[in-house]
Amino acid sequence: MLKNFLRLVSMMLFTAACSSAPSGDVVEINMEMREFSYTPSTIEVRAGQLLRINLLNKGNIEHDFSITDIPTASKPKVANTKHAHEMTGLEPYVHASAEAGAKNIVEFTPTKPGIYEFYCVIKGHKEEGMVGKLIVK
Repeated sequence: MLKNFLRLVSMMLFTAACSSAPSGDVVEINMEMREFSYTPSTIEVRAGQLLRINLLNKGNIEHDFSITDIPTASKPKVANTKHAHEMTGLEPYVHASAEAGAKNIVEFTPTKPGIYEFYCVIKGHKEEGMVGKLIVK
């Protein structure tokens, strides 16, 4: 009887583990920002997969991660929504900034395959080469 009970408990635990979201459903990227680059500068993800980008500003000035237009499952989540720089024009759909030496996190789920440019919106940074690409398959 104890053997059957232990077998039942083991099956229940196995079933519970299988029913939770697999770890492959989240792509977590640690991204460093410097004057004037991102590392990594290319990110690949599947459509429908949650993307969590841990931004670390290793530069001497504020930088950000922005995507002007990208279809997502819901509004992107940003840990710290404050930024010191001024925006010119419309704010990008995805936008997370970090002061020098600071961190921030942005999460979103791209829904449409394509190649999307990410860049720093601070005046002159994109022009200095602070761009990258997000490849959604």
